[in-house]
Amino acid sequence: MDEKTKALANDIIEECQKQGLSFKQMEILLLNLSMQLQSAKKKLTKSIEETKVKLKPF
Repeated sequence: MDEKTKALANDIIEECQKQGLSFKQMEILLLNLSMQLQSAKKKLTKSIEETKVKLKPF
């Protein structure tokens, strides 16, 4: 992990602590972010494939 990523992670943890989130709530937050990232990655991959082949779904 590079320094910018580490700093951002520390900032996020600090903000969670300021807002009084429990460890369980932070875990749920991270899971939610992971799911959103996977969804965005899937959309991007699909878009790239459609652009390469120039096919659009019906």
